[in-house]
Amino acid sequence: MSTVRPASQWLALAVLLAGLMGCYAPSAVVHANIDIAADGTYTLNGKPLPAAELDQALQGLVQTSKLAILDIHASPRAQMGGIQRVTQAAKQAGIRVAFAEEAQRP
Repeated sequence: MSTVRPASQWLALAVLLAGLMGCYAPSAVVHANIDIAADGTYTLNGKPLPAAELDQALQGLVQTSKLAILDIHASPRAQMGGIQRVTQAAKQAGIRVAFAEEAQRP
């Protein structure tokens, strides 16, 4: 035999569940910025980065700071090969990428 619960009990349950769900606060997502200049040079978080050190630098950021997203700021005159190199290195390091315009940069 099933029992029918009054609406007030359902409301109390809903309020309790909503309160419990509100207690969860996700951790902040760690971002890094890489600039790709027209001449193909890289700047990672404001510091010059030789192309030969790109893979190692991104993997290091993942290990030390739990980097999750790499914001790519490419010059309109940057070569496609340089942009592809960054996206490939990020993919290998397990980092998601986002393309941003210079005007949107914090």
